[in-house]
Amino acid sequence: MIRKGNASHQMKTGWRVFWIIASVAVMTVIFIFSSQNSGKSEDLSDAFAEVLHMEQKEASTRVSNQRMFLGLTLRKLAHIILYTGLGFCLTNAFTGIRGKYLWVVGLSYLYAVADELHQTMTGRYGRWEDTLIDLLGIVIGIVAAVILAAVWRRIRENG
Repeated sequence: MIRKGNASHQMKTGWRVFWIIASVAVMTVIFIFSSQNSGKSEDLSDAFAEVLHMEQKEASTRVSNQRMFLGLTLRKLAHIILYTGLGFCLTNAFTGIRGKYLWVVGLSYLYAVADELHQTMTGRYGRWEDTLIDLLGIVIGIVAAVILAAVWRRIRENG
């Protein structure tokens, strides 16, 4: 017979494994995007920009500049979204670990720096400014995880 404490421990371990796998999955997606050369990366963001900007079919310089700005904005937004996911997943994976927020920020930021270095090997530029954008995403992910955990805890206590 399994004691209640053991079942709870097994459930926590199962969730920790889930969040570790989710963290590795996010890191893999980041690595795949970073492996693209600059042309492929720009083509992908420009394609999204064009879809969002479809109503303007004319090929004026103004429209072209707007698409280019939108493409750049989408690339930076992708940094925030991906690193928000990483911060969120790692925060959940480190539940119950002392100093988890420092670990999450440190490991995630180290990965962001490594990611920028990796980009230089694919013919792209690694930008330290991008690591600051990544750091913003990491912090957003941590805050989201903390808020959702508090909401979940309150629902369980009142439910």
